[in-house]
Amino acid sequence: MWVFAAEAVPTELLEAARIDGSGELRTFFRVALPLLVPGTVTVLLFSMVATWNNYFLPLIMIKDPDWYP
Repeated sequence: MWVFAAEAVPTELLEAARIDGSGELRTFFRVALPLLVPGTVTVLLFSMVATWNNYFLPLIMIKDPDWYP
């Protein structure tokens, strides 16, 4: 997660936090994590929709219980 945060967050923000005296952990939780939340939620939603589609589509296609695996 640290490597991903370091690449996803602009370097200027991380350096500004270091200049202000923030440690690595505080920089992650106060600067990087809030910027990563929208992308994480988007990936979570796409993953949920894909999982639901993989479950629901076969359920619609196979209506007869005798055809169930």
